Amino acid sequence: MLAILPSLLPLLFSVDLRWLRVLRLLRLLKISHYSSALEDLFSAIHHERSSFAAASYLFILALFFASSLMYVAENSVQPDKFSSIPETMWWSLITLTTVGYGDVSPISPLGKIIGAFTAVMGVFSVALLTGIVANAFAHQVAQRKAILEAQIASALEDGEIDSDEQIEIENLRKRFDREKEDLSNYVISNFAKEILSVLDNLQRAIASVKVEEVKEKTDSLSQLFEGIELTEKQIISTFERFKIEQIKSLGEQFDPNIHQAMFEVEKDDQEAGTVAEVVQEGYKIGDRLLRPALVGVVKKKVK
Repeated sequence: MLAILPSLLPLLFSVDLRWLRVLRLLRLLKISHYSSALEDLFSAIHHERSSFAAASYLFILALFFASSLMYVAENSVQPDKFSSIPETMWWSLITLTTVGYGDVSPISPLGKIIGAFTAVMGVFSVALLTGIVANAFAHQVAQRKAILEAQIASALEDGEIDSDEQIEIENLRKRFDREKEDLSNYVISNFAKEILSVLDNLQRAIASVKVEEVKEKTDSLSQLFEGIELTEKQIISTFERFKIEQIKSLGEQFDPNIHQAMFEVEKDDQEAGTVAEVVQEGYKIGDRLLRPALVGVVKKKVK
């Protein structure tokens, strides 16, 4: 009866039930049964649910705080886009989450500085949530390590290790090494990707502010702008410590492994396939690609 119920409901109600097909995507959750890393992730999130709730509370406070400040700064110059604090929350949300669609943006010097400050608060929010997950994930790995050590100790109780015990110990060792590597890749790569978006927003905010206009304002406003510049430099310095490098693209030959072509341009003084413009810088950590560079490529000349 339940199997044919969806086909009978349209006969009784004039409702399009095709959207229920989307629920089939829930089957993807079964993948977690075949990946120990996903199982550990879900278990870590459940174990730290109270910490997630506290972090969510702080995020909501930051959302209201940023929205209120931006409303005061931009309402007089953009009353259509920042008409009220609830309307301003859309801008605060996409800035705190480091998305930054660009459909709503501040234009006053004070608004731009508040925007950069909000982006920094977004960094802290991402760092807090990532730290919670990483700590819980590390706890899961430590538990598995303890189980491995207990099983090895059990195998050594009689002073002999037969072939079956050797195979089991080797499998456990490989599984533990693989989960440790998954943890490292998950924490560093995902956190670095989030910080890259924040760095982009900071650099756009700094580039859009005229230094002369800021210096003509109050000393406190000038000091706040200098603090934002120092934050940008500190992020870049942190990237260098963790071997996160910017991909050299301008003037190089297009490489689909590290570049993503956005458009073609005509250049008489450059060879076809050369990167002529960089829309967004790409980054890598060691040999691992974090984000491809968005580039414009020289068009092939037609004879």
